[in-house]
Amino acid sequence: MLASIVFGFDILIKTTLMKRIKLGFLLTLIPGYLLAQPNVSDPYLQKFTEIGFQAGVAGYAGDLGGALGSSNFKDFSGGLLRPMLNINATHRMSAWASIRPGLTVGRIAGDDRTMASGTSTDPNLALRNLSFRSAIAEFSVLADINPFYIFKGYAAKEHKFYPYGSIGIGAFYFNPQANLNGVWYDLKPLRLEGQGFPEHPERRQYNKVQISIPMGLGFKYYFGDKYYAGAEGMLRKTFTDYIDDVSTSYIDPALFDAYLSPENASIAKELQNRDASNNRIGQQRGSSSNDDYFYTVSLRFGFVLGR
Repeated sequence: MLASIVFGFDILIKTTLMKRIKLGFLLTLIPGYLLAQPNVSDPYLQKFTEIGFQAGVAGYAGDLGGALGSSNFKDFSGGLLRPMLNINATHRMSAWASIRPGLTVGRIAGDDRTMASGTSTDPNLALRNLSFRSAIAEFSVLADINPFYIFKGYAAKEHKFYPYGSIGIGAFYFNPQANLNGVWYDLKPLRLEGQGFPEHPERRQYNKVQISIPMGLGFKYYFGDKYYAGAEGMLRKTFTDYIDDVSTSYIDPALFDAYLSPENASIAKELQNRDASNNRIGQQRGSSSNDDYFYTVSLRFGFVLGR
């Protein structure tokens, strides 16, 4: 079900960048404006503003960790989850629609060797032996919708338990890095797949700030009139295949000498192909047919202002 929703959005919003941004803002703002209703008797669902905090873990689904070239959500390892934090403000527009701007920071990671010894059955993973880590910082605006308020019997009662579904738009920063002999190197400047090289004109250099479409499910439980706790899972659809700096095929390592400094060329040769005994020029390194995703699972805490 989740995969169908994700790929449906993928088809819908594979247009220009401006159309994606406009669509995301419409998805975020329409529920708040069209579904807004007068205050209701339930004190937990009257119009008010909340300040919230979230803490949990972040993960990624992309070219690393699954069968070579795949982007499968089941291809992940618990050992690759990294911490995340979020701060947000929720404005309750109606009994069942809220707007929630927020800032999420954390890390994500992928590692062929971890997956090759864990859930994946692809023997090529250990040979490819690529890995990365990246800081993530995302600002998003979400629409939170409680679907149960379509039922009159539910809406007529007071509720401390508040389930919701979310969708919105975000902008996030990432910076893939890889470890070589104990030192972490930024990967974008090394152009490991020939991004920007005239020999590969179809491979453009990527921007480290990208658009995301967050979507997820969660719940909150209110303690008294002022405080709540809950949990949430949120998936981000992105429009880049370079969160992990892996997307296409291996290039001729001699190109690094032509376009990079001697120091960067030496590092790039080692990080592009971690199996120096095997000439991989032109062989598959990743798959550009699937963009990368990242996700968070978190606990929520917060308090109500002015009620």
